[in-house]
Amino acid sequence: MARKARLSTHQRHVHLLHESLENRYLMTADLSNGDFSEGLTDWIVQATETAQVEVVNVGDPGVLLTPTDTGTAEIIQQVSVTPGTAYRLSFTLNSSSDSYAYAGVRGHAGKWSELSTGENTAGRYSLEFETSSDVSEVTIFAQAYRQQTAPVSIDDIQLTLANSPPVSPEPEPPQETPVEPPQESPIEPPLSPPAPIASDSLLTNGDFESALSGWSNISSAGGKAETILGDAGSALRLTPSADGTAALLQQVAVDPSTSYRLSFSLTSASGSYGYAGVRGHAGKWSEISVGDNVSGRQTLDFVTDANVSEVTVFLQAYRQQTAPIVIDDIRLEASNGTPAPEPVNPPPTDTTPPDVSPPDISPPDTTPPEDLPPRVDGNLVRNADFSLGDLSGWQLSGPTGAATLSDGVLKLAATQENTVRVEQMITGLRPETRYSFTVKLRSLESAWASFGVDSGTQYAKTNSAAGDAWQEKRFTFYTAADSTQVRLFLESYMGQPGPVFFDDVKIVEGKLTPVTPPDEGWFTLPKPRALVNAGEEMLLNNKFEDGLTGWVRDHAEIANNVVTLIPTSDESARLVQDIPFALPPDTTYSLEAVVRGGGPGATLSVAGRDGLTASLQIEEGASRRVVLPFTTSSGYETVRVMLEQYKASPGILTIESVSLLAQGNEWIDTPNPIPTPTTEVLFDDFSGPLDPERWLIVDKAWGGDNGGLVPENVELADGKLLLRANGDDYTGDVVGHGDRST
Repeated sequence: MARKARLSTHQRHVHLLHESLENRYLMTADLSNGDFSEGLTDWIVQATETAQVEVVNVGDPGVLLTPTDTGTAEIIQQVSVTPGTAYRLSFTLNSSSDSYAYAGVRGHAGKWSELSTGENTAGRYSLEFETSSDVSEVTIFAQAYRQQTAPVSIDDIQLTLANSPPVSPEPEPPQETPVEPPQESPIEPPLSPPAPIASDSLLTNGDFESALSGWSNISSAGGKAETILGDAGSALRLTPSADGTAALLQQVAVDPSTSYRLSFSLTSASGSYGYAGVRGHAGKWSEISVGDNVSGRQTLDFVTDANVSEVTVFLQAYRQQTAPIVIDDIRLEASNGTPAPEPVNPPPTDTTPPDVSPPDISPPDTTPPEDLPPRVDGNLVRNADFSLGDLSGWQLSGPTGAATLSDGVLKLAATQENTVRVEQMITGLRPETRYSFTVKLRSLESAWASFGVDSGTQYAKTNSAAGDAWQEKRFTFYTAADSTQVRLFLESYMGQPGPVFFDDVKIVEGKLTPVTPPDEGWFTLPKPRALVNAGEEMLLNNKFEDGLTGWVRDHAEIANNVVTLIPTSDESARLVQDIPFALPPDTTYSLEAVVRGGGPGATLSVAGRDGLTASLQIEEGASRRVVLPFTTSSGYETVRVMLEQYKASPGILTIESVSLLAQGNEWIDTPNPIPTPTTEVLFDDFSGPLDPERWLIVDKAWGGDNGGLVPENVELADGKLLLRANGDDYTGDVVGHGDRST
């Protein structure tokens, strides 16, 4: 059944950025500002939760998309097209992380059609599509989806006719390295690597004799990095999975305009490819690497740019492989221009079986050592409350001193360059069984405390939370069909502004016991808003008499019912509120505010999910009323109100009140959310249409990664009420609330 036209109440978060960059001409069809030389002009920003979108100018402007665990960073632009015409969409992806980014088109073949392309590897990408005979407008989008945290940059988005030559050379999208199947013939042992150059390596712990100290473990989705003990000492073992890359990285200080050599020993006994490389040696998005799926010593030479003082060295075994590789003795040294030695590879395979067996790179033994702390009260997590005074039972990765214990509480303090994580393999589980997880956490300075369970679950479960008060987080997960263990991790990701704290971690089979309410009772949710009448205030707490209730804020302070926005050199100060009512079409409103201060970078603005944008520069001055008039578009749309003092601007904006009055004909799906109680007996034999005065056919979602409830799943047939639920594998025409696909 095709989806009916209806008004969505999903509110997208739209960040307005005020940047003006030098114009640059770009040959496209009707797409505007695809090179971002004019900041975000003509683009609509749709960043959910705490995801960020901004234009950066590192030699060449581009849009930087920074997603979060729960937020997607996205920009869109409506573009006029010719019906029945073939087009080509192309863009450049600059990525120095494992985050994926995509660009695509919506609405080219009907309202709900969508095509996209992208990856997590730098390169030029393109897709071709043909508009339907009744399509005259499409939506172009670029996004970095949630459940990632590293930023990616997109630039030079072009929309051209498919039969026209590309404006600039378009190399094919980078292909993943093919995975060779393991050979059944005997495996040649790795040759002894040549002796390292006597000069000191710039890398910390390149021989892995101190486990993973000095390295950041950024393995994902089941990929695993660990040290093993061999005949020559410790070495690094990277074990990728079908979905996850095993990877480490380390930031290293270097000299500008200097030649360097990166070298390492690689052992691959089952055909998996392993790589090492350098990012940032020739600009922010530069990357080079070397590697193979045969054993030997690998060498890579590079020269740093004149303005480069730091690079990132990375080691990885890419996903869609499952056999491990071993890396050891990785060195970074000034090469003084001397030529790189020829790579040392094994000789042709001899028919005589080798005398020396390859290093042991079989999967690790998951049997818990006898000295592990015991499990207590059915909790499958060992040393779950950290009361032993150490990290017995846990594995730590991250900088020295980044994980500490005090009074039975674990404190993780990431640095700007390094993530700190503790993890524990939970063993002895039953396949295809439900388990429940809980943890208590808090953080300082709005840092995000991350946690999750993966590597053995049917679906990986991860989450994060922030706040200086202790809070408990819970979720359930199911083990995979052949899994008897999972990986539990607690983490503070690199760049967090403050420390995070964890306590009382628990995993049990089945359900957890309900939480006992506190003595003061549970916090109550705010009452839902009722539909306003003409002349009534649409903003909640518009005079700040209830503090900052109803407002989302960054770097905002309140005193005596007055809010002050004080930006930093790196972050803007904002006060934001989403209007819950959809504004009627072609209607003029006045957004008013009583302010003082202001100056360069101070703005009052409104933005809608369907393209409405209006803003007003607030000049420096004494207390006065400023007014921003705006007119809605041809359809109903929800809007966001924002006052902002932009980062690094000299002014401070003080706000006494904000007002946006209803004009009449506003809309909300539940105009009277708290109905008057009634003693009438409810009876309905479903022999006719549902009475909207008695039944609410819900179009709503209550958080989480799901499509909520939509009217299309409600139907009357043969005197029966049919309610449908569509799962993750549903492929029909019904689309969830807010256009979600699940």
